[in-house]
Amino acid sequence: MARADGEADTTPPTVQGVPDRDPDSGFWIGDEGRWYTDDVTISWRVTDADPSSGIVSRPAAQVISDEGVHRVVSDEACDAAGNCATGAVTVGIDKTGPIVELFPRPNDEGWYTAPTTVTLLCRDLLSGIVTCANPVALTGGDSHVSGTVADVAGNTTPYELKLDATLPDSWVHLPYCIEGQRVCAGSLYAEFGAADSEGSSGVKEIHYRIEGDGAAEEISGVLPPNDGWDMSGIWAALNPEGGTVKLTHWAVDRAGNVGTPRVGYATVDAKAPTIRAIVHPAPNAAGWNNTTVMVAFDCRDESYGHWCVPRFPDWVYVDQDTPGRTVTGNAGDPFGHRSSLSLVIKRDTQAPTATISRKEGRSVSGTAGDTLSGVKTVTVTMSTSGLLSNYTKTDTVTCDGGTSCTWSVTLPRSLLTKWHIVAVATDVADNASAPVRRTFGPLE
Repeated sequence: MARADGEADTTPPTVQGVPDRDPDSGFWIGDEGRWYTDDVTISWRVTDADPSSGIVSRPAAQVISDEGVHRVVSDEACDAAGNCATGAVTVGIDKTGPIVELFPRPNDEGWYTAPTTVTLLCRDLLSGIVTCANPVALTGGDSHVSGTVADVAGNTTPYELKLDATLPDSWVHLPYCIEGQRVCAGSLYAEFGAADSEGSSGVKEIHYRIEGDGAAEEISGVLPPNDGWDMSGIWAALNPEGGTVKLTHWAVDRAGNVGTPRVGYATVDAKAPTIRAIVHPAPNAAGWNNTTVMVAFDCRDESYGHWCVPRFPDWVYVDQDTPGRTVTGNAGDPFGHRSSLSLVIKRDTQAPTATISRKEGRSVSGTAGDTLSGVKTVTVTMSTSGLLSNYTKTDTVTCDGGTSCTWSVTLPRSLLTKWHIVAVATDVADNASAPVRRTFGPLE
């Protein structure tokens, strides 16, 4: 077909493919193709060289979405002279990142537990690998190395190499026991905690075992993660007869490091406090005092925090005469165990009385009395003095501890002797009477 000016158009249009954006990679496919990491739309630019009769049809845009290398050919573009042509362009679509494998392999959570050199095996199933790190050395206690592997199309796959060579630690807290001494009663609540070093893999679980003659039964198990591992507790019944509880625990972190087992002990307090009386001064063998008596109590217990009333040196004073005053001490511990001790204090500060009644032949008699503790003995001293004799004899008469006692002694044989008699009574509290004296002539 000729144009209006009579010049013929014999040249077909030029059709050029134009992607909707710049390629994602600077690498070529052959001499003209480029790589994209997602769908790409190809529009077609049509030009007609002079002498041009004018474009009458243009190819529609095409969307390329399948992965692979594509030679995209357009529909025909025609000019008014009937000349037609197609265009073509090469594009690559690679939406998938490279595959990265680590040798040696880390554990299931991606951690190594010992220094090692890691080799990266990088593969790409389409465009090919551009970068893949050389072997990477992990050293020190805890370290992290991260990077990316890229393919020709521009896809990247991140990798992270994580080393945790530090053991986690664990501990136990007994909130309902006396913490300083770890004394418990009834039941035991053990709160287990654990921690891993900063930047490490973190605690995964705590293992525990509670055993010993102080435990009602042996129990063991694994505690799952808790918020910060502050309060992960286990109740354990205790032996009501007492004993020692052994608590063993250790932590495991996400790298697989197993912490050093820690062992702690607790004592089961199954007994009431012991209580002992302190009496000053101590009573005599018959249980009597003849001065002011001070009483206090000393208490002992397996647990810290037991109480004792009255506790030494807080004395109770018995400062009045009494045939028997009861003083009681009480003791207890934080677990409800109670004990008490009572004792009777007997005090007599009054001296007994003594008399010398008469003499019949060689027999001298008298009486003694004491209204509280009773008469224990009467000591009688018989003596003579003069030109013809000089003699002394002492007899002790034992009484039955009653409030009155009649006593008698026998004088030695003598002629025309005057006897001097002295009698002293002693009561059960060891008070002594004032001496009483009497002299008998030889004919009395």
